[in-house]
This record gives sequence, C-alpha cells and structure tokens, in this order.
Amino acid sequence: MPRVLPKAVLTFIDLAFPDDSRVFLNDNNVGPLATVVDLLERLPEELLTLDSASFAALLAARSQLSSDVSGFRSLTKRDKQINNSYPISPMVAYDNLTPLAVIKRELDKCPDSVPRSDLPDLPFIKEATLRDTLRKDLSSAAAALAHDEWKAATVLAGSVTEALLLWALELRSADLVAAIASLDASGAFRTARKPDATLLDRWDLAQYIIVARYLNEVGDETAKAADLTREFRNLIHPGRAKRTQQTCTRGTAHIAFGALQRVIDDLAQRHP
Repeated sequence: MPRVLPKAVLTFIDLAFPDDSRVFLNDNNVGPLATVVDLLERLPEELLTLDSASFAALLAARSQLSSDVSGFRSLTKRDKQINNSYPISPMVAYDNLTPLAVIKRELDKCPDSVPRSDLPDLPFIKEATLRDTLRKDLSSAAAALAHDEWKAATVLAGSVTEALLLWALELRSADLVAAIASLDASGAFRTARKPDATLLDRWDLAQYIIVARYLNEVGDETAKAADLTREFRNLIHPGRAKRTQQTCTRGTAHIAFGALQRVIDDLAQRHP
C-alpha cells in the first residue's frame, strides 16, 4: 500500500474543497470528506512532527469531521429529503475555523520525509544543510526499500551515492586536473566521457566513480558496487529498460542500497 504523505492530503483537500471556509455535508461531499478522515488515519506517525497543541488540534478536527460524516450517513431518507445539505460546524476552540481549515493549517507544518534514526548520521559532512538533505534522501530510499518500491529505492540510492561522491571530489578540487590527465592517459575513460575539471557538478555518476576511485576516496570493491548502481539507475528511462529487457527489482534495490552504504563507510574512514 502506498505511503500517505501530508502533501498528498493537502492536495486532495484543495482539489475537493477549494473553499475550506464553506463546506457542506451532502450526498456529493460526504464521500470526499470521509476520504480525508481515512487519509489522516493512514499518515505515518513519524511525519506528524507537531507540538502537543498542534497535534491536539489535528486530532480534534479529524474527530469532528469523522463524527459529522457518521451523523450525516445515519440520517434517514426522509431526513435528507427535508434537508440534504448541512454546513459543517466551525471549531470554536480554534478560531471558528472549519475542521478542514484546521487540518490544512496543521498538516502544512508537517514534512513529507524525516531522517530515520537508524540510518547513518553522515558526520563527515560538516555543512548542516547538505547533511540534513542527504539524510532525508537516504531515509526516503530506505522507506522505499521497506515498502517494496523497487524503482524508487534503486534511483534514490543512486542519487545519494552520486551526491556523496560529488561532495568528496569537491574537497579534492586541487587534484582533479592531474587525476583526469593521468586517467585519460591510462585509458580509464573508455566507458565514460572524459570529464572537465572545471564543471564538476555536471559530471555523471560514471565519471565520479572513476575519479573518486583514483583519488582513493572509495575502494575497488565499493567502486564496482557503485558502478552496478549506475547501470541500474539508468533503468528509470523507459527506452533503456525496453532495450535491455531489464527492470528495477528487489535485487537492484538492495544492490543500490548496499553500494550506497559502502560509499558511506569508505568516506567515513577517509574523512574522520
């Protein structure tokens, strides 16, 4: 079952109820309102990063919405013939906002991903913003792996691998020209284009792997594992997948995630 994210719930509410200040319970709206309640119940707990007051507001709004939906569905056919549209009562304790408005206000504070506590902290990356971004991507890759989303896990793990190798080579910018010249002379770029040392952020993963291995940022086995990740990551392109008759599978996802872990281990040793 797909993970429900706060942004997805907000998008659904905006589409179904463009004006959250005037919402009525009727035969047309009761289904979408029940869907909002269902989506809220499926939100992963780790994404509800709210303080106690905001969390209480979200629960209160969900509870009132659920109660209103149940109440409307319990009306008899005769009741609905008399009045088939009932306004949702405002929540007095919350600035007289409708439950939908309260839900939107609180969900807007929640992220769609948070770093998992059981994943590497990447302490060798000193820049806090970059470190947090990579940990969130790493967490997303792990979540995709856990939920059998093989393509997402494969591609996300490859993306983090690429970002980490870029980070490592940025630290070695003074060595790049000599390294590229030596690798070019040895024929190392037979399977990849010769990179431009002045355009490091435009290299592809194959170039990062070759140069990172030459500069001993990663070891031989790690480079081989990362190169497999590069091949699997290319399967995101439908044309390539069709030509090679390959798809992202449990195997590609685990190999990509394993290669990523090896890159992290190697960089942690080289940058204590």
